[in-house]
Amino acid sequence: MGLTAQRLAQFGLIDEVLEEPLGGAHRDPAAMSESLKEALTRHLAALEEVSRDELRALRGEKIAAFGVYSETPS
Repeated sequence: MGLTAQRLAQFGLIDEVLEEPLGGAHRDPAAMSESLKEALTRHLAALEEVSRDELRALRGEKIAAFGVYSETPS
């Protein structure tokens, strides 16, 4: 399927791809957790600015826009 973080971001299904510290997150969990904390704090603050109804509508549109299909006559 080729589902990579970059492709999911390209499709608009995720908000951000976080870079890992040099050597990977397992080599520097403190740096990775700080990066994750910063991203979560930023994204949650942005979500607080959106009403629940608008958020539900935006999420539905995001999911509905993923993938394209066409029906073929049987």
